[in-house]
Amino acid sequence: MADKSNELLYANKAVCDIFGCESKEDFKKFSGFTLRGMIHPDDYSSVCDSVEKQIHDNNTEQDFVEYRIIRKDGEIRWVNYYGQYMGTDNEHSLCFVFISDNTDMHRQAESDKAVRSTVIEALTKVYDSVWLINDIQTQQFELFRVDEQMVHLIPTQEAVKIKKYYDAFVFYSKLVLEQDHQQFLDGVSPESILKNTENKLIYSVPFRRVFDSGIRHYRVEFSRLDMPGGKTGIVTGFKDVDEEVGKNYKLWYQFYMLLKARQFGGPLSVLKNKTKSPH
Repeated sequence: MADKSNELLYANKAVCDIFGCESKEDFKKFSGFTLRGMIHPDDYSSVCDSVEKQIHDNNTEQDFVEYRIIRKDGEIRWVNYYGQYMGTDNEHSLCFVFISDNTDMHRQAESDKAVRSTVIEALTKVYDSVWLINDIQTQQFELFRVDEQMVHLIPTQEAVKIKKYYDAFVFYSKLVLEQDHQQFLDGVSPESILKNTENKLIYSVPFRRVFDSGIRHYRVEFSRLDMPGGKTGIVTGFKDVDEEVGKNYKLWYQFYMLLKARQFGGPLSVLKNKTKSPH
């Protein structure tokens, strides 16, 4: 390939096959024997910009980009582009380019991404706020969703500015009730999450927060998720369980009073007494 005209100097049979052309002459006629003729019109500008940026920013003579092509039969395919800048002579800039058809891998990656998104959506419908840990080893994470009406909005937005998820949890822990603070941090450590999600669908860590209206109960829950490149991801969801805890306490209290009534022969009507959930 030479200078800004992007004229091709040579193309082998493999390139002709990728474009569905029967011969080199057929490929020349179809593509105009230019780089522009080998790239989907919607991708051309971004491909050129990406190549130039990589060479400039990385101070290297190599570049890589993935883009679409339109074959002679009209089928749209994905290819990987590997370029090696060869320098210039008096008239031309020369670049050696290797391309390979990556359509099947690209479609599989898109399919896997769609499946992961579906799984995450299914796992997170019940949560007020969701963080996605993309790699438990490097602790890279992102905010997947947060309910703007919920109490996690501001602390979550601030926490995700931090690069590593455990450091973000340390920041979030400032809001946790002092009595629950250390237990919370121990429970959300990378070691604890990996250990407890190995054989469990969901691992949860309870904690409480203090508001002007009183103390409320919450849980942060973790589920494993396979990520690209063999990485282990974690779906992390925050959930208000105050009502659930209150109901569970009421049931426990009623059961306790029933046992006491039977033990001392008292009236069973004690079950109707109002109970108040302890915070």
